[in-house]
This record gives sequence, structure tokens and C-alpha cells, in this order.
Amino acid sequence: MTTNTPKYLPLSLGLLFAMSAALSLFVMLFKAGCAGDPKGGSLGDPVRALELEGIDLIPLILSAASGGSAIGNRQST
Repeated sequence: MTTNTPKYLPLSLGLLFAMSAALSLFVMLFKAGCAGDPKGGSLGDPVRALELEGIDLIPLILSAASGGSAIGNRQST
């Protein structure tokens, strides 16, 4: 099956997937995780942690969509 997609489209979608997944992991692990961290004896700031998790939803969806599109648009040889 031949498609008319450019050769660089799956590569660029894959790069978009990697960048948005890295941004999502950074926000979830280092920003939201530290904001709601209970290790200090108090609860931290769970409201700020939930705000950051809500903001992180956009890069998470973008990474899932671009990763799936990169796999679906790859050229078969």
C-alpha cells in the first residue's frame, strides 16, 4: 500500500511525541510531585499540585496523539 505522506512526517511526529512526553513527565514528576510532597511532615500544597496536573493534561494528550499518528503514518517498505 502506498501513501502520499512525506517521508519526514512520521519523524517529525515522533519528535513532537518525544518532546511533549518529556515535558509531561517533567511537570508531573518534578513540579506537581514536589508541590504536593508530604515528606516534610505537612501535606505540601495539594491545590497547586492539582493545578499543575490539570495544566499537564494538554502535553499528555498531545504526546498520545502525535505518537499514534507517527506509528500510523510510517512508510511500509
